[in-house]
Amino acid sequence: LNAIKTTDDGNSIQVSTLIENSIWDRDPLLLLGLPGAGKTTAIEAAAYRIAFRGYAFYVFLWVLILGVAERFLFVNPLYSLLWLAGFIIWQPIVTRMKIPILVRGNKIQLVANYSTWKKDLLAEKLKTEYHDHIQTRIIWFIDGVNEISKDSYFTMVRQWREELENDSKTIIFTSRQLDDPSENLNIAPGFVYSINDLDDKGVKLFFKVYGGKSTLVSNYTGQRNPDDSQKVFLNLLYQRNLLGPKGIARNHLWLKIIIERDFLSTNKGKLFLGYVKQLLERELDLVEKNTELRKKSPAWKEIVLAPEEMKYLSHLALSMQLDNKVGYHNKSDWDKGLLSIQDEIPEFERINAADVIYEAEAANILRVIPNEKMEFAHQQIQEFFTAYALRDPSQWNIVIENNDSENESWLQTIFLFVGLLDEDQGQISQFLHKLLDT
Repeated sequence: LNAIKTTDDGNSIQVSTLIENSIWDRDPLLLLGLPGAGKTTAIEAAAYRIAFRGYAFYVFLWVLILGVAERFLFVNPLYSLLWLAGFIIWQPIVTRMKIPILVRGNKIQLVANYSTWKKDLLAEKLKTEYHDHIQTRIIWFIDGVNEISKDSYFTMVRQWREELENDSKTIIFTSRQLDDPSENLNIAPGFVYSINDLDDKGVKLFFKVYGGKSTLVSNYTGQRNPDDSQKVFLNLLYQRNLLGPKGIARNHLWLKIIIERDFLSTNKGKLFLGYVKQLLERELDLVEKNTELRKKSPAWKEIVLAPEEMKYLSHLALSMQLDNKVGYHNKSDWDKGLLSIQDEIPEFERINAADVIYEAEAANILRVIPNEKMEFAHQQIQEFFTAYALRDPSQWNIVIENNDSENESWLQTIFLFVGLLDEDQGQISQFLHKLLDT
């Protein structure tokens, strides 16, 4: 969190501080950033902090009330009852605490009526009937405006715009850098901030958190003290051209992958390939040592080897990408996702689509709620698996058709796709010839 920063009036400022200031001033805020820049991490932490603050205050207040009541009990029980009855005086203070509501953009689909959607959502989140007086206490966090389905995008944006114009809401938005919704939301430039690349201090902070178990780090830095190890690793990244302007290691997600993957490269496709293989192989090793782990999901009956697992997941991702969806979030889409996998499994195989889904969930590649939700752990993981499917020359027409797409998810997918092409087999040359011929 300390490493996630933006620039305000020429000065570097932590995004967490910026969010706090916006909430205090009741201003809207739009955070823009590249994939993996830390947008979700920042607002998740802010939402948690607000929720915990309200909870801690509520606990403190009850401990205080009951503690004083206990003291009065020894003096005169009537005093104790009168004190407890006086809770009505404290109640307005309790009900002024802010309520954070975090909404994932990819969950907003097929919204026909905004008011109904909002009331249903709040009733679900608050576990109680929604009342209008709660409105002023709510801080909205909308994570991933760019991930909202096309069917609902303009409905939601129009309503949020009206609420912001009426000054009736505090809303914190995030979106990808190239999908800037500030004009549609009518958010003034002074409330729009881009998350910065990691500075050297931020890289060191990431190293401090993730470098301890990295064989890459220990191989290059040896048994030095933590401060010296940070300097050696920083120099190593500079030597490999990973920390230049817009360098890959200045992105939170990619730096984490580099450290955990034990692999130094500027090729994002190759980095992601190794990272995902590592996740799967690590899970399969655990299961091999302890088959009881598979009982986490009874639907996971057969082991799917890593190469096949990646192949089947790539077709699931391609299905989502062609539907312009970040994950599947209803029963019909769930069935469609299973079918996209099952169609690729040979009839003689013992495995089925459920084995693929729940093995990926165990490896932290997918998030799953049976019959309700099937989504990759990060949008860029979906884009990687889509790129993995597109390596097949029979799928190259899809790449070419979307090569001039204004949708940033296709730009990221094509970027990863080129990194995955097999240079030894001459695939890059073949693809370029096909692209030029088209």
